[in-house]
Amino acid sequence: MVADESAMAAFVSECAAHGTFRLYLLLENIRGSHDATVLQAYLRIASQTGAPEADETYLASIGLFGLRRASSSDGMQFYADITAHAALLRSAPIHADGRIVVSIRPHHAPPQGAPISIGRMRICLEIYKQ
Repeated sequence: MVADESAMAAFVSECAAHGTFRLYLLLENIRGSHDATVLQAYLRIASQTGAPEADETYLASIGLFGLRRASSSDGMQFYADITAHAALLRSAPIHADGRIVVSIRPHHAPPQGAPISIGRMRICLEIYKQ
């Protein structure tokens, strides 16, 4: 997933000043044929040293228990509260192309021929009015 980092950082900074928000990673329409797979989500940020490779920060684990059954309809949905990483989004070095990158990887490789697909991935902000 790639998002517009400058808009996200500005918005998170504004909300953080008031302490009135929650930040979520949403994975929608997850489908596959292998139950009990665990995926891990990482936020990839530009390297602090300026090296071409990026640094990654762990965001969440996603347990896909019941994936096979959920895949027969709309797939699984997963919501992870990543508010604790909002400071990282505000202060992290920006990639050269100015984007946030979230990567999803299996904790252990699924069996051969058991692909997993994610229909849509989003970062959402919930704002509390005071």
